[in-house]
Amino acid sequence: MTYDVIAVAAGTGGTAAGIVKSAAPHQIVMVFSALKGDFLGKNIEDMLVDRAFDFYKDTRFGGYARSDNRLIDYMNARFRESGTPLDPIYTSKMMYVLEEQVKSGAVAAKTRILAVHTGGLQSVHAYNQLLAKKGRNLINYVDEL
Repeated sequence: MTYDVIAVAAGTGGTAAGIVKSAAPHQIVMVFSALKGDFLGKNIEDMLVDRAFDFYKDTRFGGYARSDNRLIDYMNARFRESGTPLDPIYTSKMMYVLEEQVKSGAVAAKTRILAVHTGGLQSVHAYNQLLAKKGRNLINYVDEL
């Protein structure tokens, strides 16, 4: 299958740069930052020569490894719907914003999207412990991982 869009979360930008470099000319690569600040987009640009990508820096929910109840509720809802667990550091933020882009029409409804799940599920158990200490909503599928 050929995809129109490839979406990937980014921390250091290495994975994103590799995907941008290997994408076909007609494909749009959407890179979703998990970090605060504007530097990550520039870091990825520096790894590439004459390759374009769309960079989303407003996807962090307060910064690296931070979330709010809205994101945790989103993760739980998507797991109930699809059975696919998301991590609270990278992939959940990417999927949340990607879904917003589709709902708003910024990404057309019939667009074929490949969303790259980069892992991070090993963090979910410890992350849930931190959420519990703060009295926050919990990731409900922890026992299934």
